[in-house]
Amino acid sequence: DTFALAGDALLVLYRSTENGQTVCFIDVYDNQTGTLLRKFALAARAEADEEQGGIEVQGDALYIVRRNADIVDVYNWREGILSRSFGRGRVRFDRPGGISVRGKTMYVSERHQIQVIRLPDDDSAEPEILQVIPSPDDEELGGLCVSHDGNRLWCMGPEFGPTGGDSTYVHLFGPCY
Repeated sequence: DTFALAGDALLVLYRSTENGQTVCFIDVYDNQTGTLLRKFALAARAEADEEQGGIEVQGDALYIVRRNADIVDVYNWREGILSRSFGRGRVRFDRPGGISVRGKTMYVSERHQIQVIRLPDDDSAEPEILQVIPSPDDEELGGLCVSHDGNRLWCMGPEFGPTGGDSTYVHLFGPCY
């Protein structure tokens, strides 16, 4: 389960079992009152047994990482409609986990790298890979976030640090695209 702010709304991704079927949902709440505004199920092809990664919101677009499928789905969260998916064309992912979007730039952390991707202006066009940043210690990477100006990128390292302890650590990258 994870969540993201979208202006005056809070979007919550979760799984629920109904009639013996596990389904992934997005609940949209008013972030001031907590009132449930609407709810929608993820598209049928977003299998409920898939491990979900991070989510990110920019305008009406909700980006959802489907970790096991190596896909990033883009929904119009106001309408609850899947508008497109990334990961089967020129851009391919390897167990994506974290996502952040600033303007037309999407950052996706994966198993051993971060891809910096320019999003197309047109939904029929393919995105373009701008930069690939390898994991500094060749360990699996997790969630990430980008500063508002796009000059700093933070990414979680593995659950166990490079010396084998039980603490998670954070990598700081920058400047980047």
